[in-house]
Amino acid sequence: MKNRLYELIFSIDHEDCWTTMVGKFIVRNIGREINIEKNYIRAVIILDRKYINLIRSIKKHKSFISYSAFYGNGDKIIFDFKKNTHGVIRNIISLDGIIMDDFKYMGSEYWKILIYEDRIQELFGKLQSEGSIKLWGYRQYEVTEQDLTPQELKSLVMAYTKGYFNFPKKAKSGEVAKLVGIDKSTFIYHLRSAESKLIKRYLDQLKFENIINMVHDNAQNSLF
Repeated sequence: MKNRLYELIFSIDHEDCWTTMVGKFIVRNIGREINIEKNYIRAVIILDRKYINLIRSIKKHKSFISYSAFYGNGDKIIFDFKKNTHGVIRNIISLDGIIMDDFKYMGSEYWKILIYEDRIQELFGKLQSEGSIKLWGYRQYEVTEQDLTPQELKSLVMAYTKGYFNFPKKAKSGEVAKLVGIDKSTFIYHLRSAESKLIKRYLDQLKFENIINMVHDNAQNSLF
């Protein structure tokens, strides 16, 4: 049998890392730059403004080097900083797998990755030397058709911009269909197809984020 591609979701409690200071709130990375030669990783994180104390703690952490930007954006804070690369989990994962998503919560790092079956054991062996690992779910990767066709995208964008989804509606389906250049029934078909694909994609993402509720409830069941 050919080597199969798996989707894994796991968490790691990584000692001596700033992520241990994250409390009951989510911290996401929105950008990274790794410079092995100069021994630093640049991270751009985003979090709620009310948790600004985390920024102060990161700046005092022994791994912290410097920061490039720190500013508010609505009720969010964006912090662009550099830290040394010692024990960076992302570097370890990237040797064996492909990172799909991650966030920090309650002192742990949560990762969603793609990895070939024969590399799983090796990866977990490496990670165990860095901290305590918990596997939340795994499954063989399934290829699904989630990309919107040009007509689906056009119908969705036109419906949204013209207020079709507003309550009350600013435009009826027949009116939007004329703007798209198709008949009403075809417009509704493309719109429903686009909605179905987007909902499925978002629900798949929510499975990953639902770990937060599982942590809160001390649940043991798998995400998949």
